[in-house]
Amino acid sequence: MSEPSASAVDDERPDRALDGALDERLDRALMDLRRFWTAPAVVADGAGSVELSTLLVLEAVAGAPGGEVGIGLVGARLQVRPSTASRLVDRAVAAGVVAKGPSALSGRRASLTLTADGRVLAIRARDFRAARLAALLADWSAADRQALTGLLERLASAVRTEQTPA
Repeated sequence: MSEPSASAVDDERPDRALDGALDERLDRALMDLRRFWTAPAVVADGAGSVELSTLLVLEAVAGAPGGEVGIGLVGARLQVRPSTASRLVDRAVAAGVVAKGPSALSGRRASLTLTADGRVLAIRARDFRAARLAALLADWSAADRQALTGLLERLASAVRTEQTPA
């Protein structure tokens, strides 16, 4: 018996929402964007360097909704296990950009805040990303940037939902 053609197999897949050519273009574009999101483990910062994981912890603490920020919330925002979140937070504390203090909610938890250096680094990191995006999108119209933003927010939401444990 002969093997079915690739297009016949694709047509039988119920999860195949896009036509083949569009699907391939989208897949290629997402793979090409890997370079934009992939970063080295250590990032140059003036005369020194900062671990990427420290920047991720900074963003998790700085971007948390109001209220106390703990290691569990950092883990949830970074989508890592609590033990991994704890190690990453310890690195950020050692780097002097996050302070760990006692929780007002529980004696078993820690409360995390950005230090003055952490606030400065978070702003510099955000400014760097904004400048990089501005340069990449400089010749795009406001409508195109708006459309890209809305679609990427939608895709990111779907990815977060997919990764949320049941």
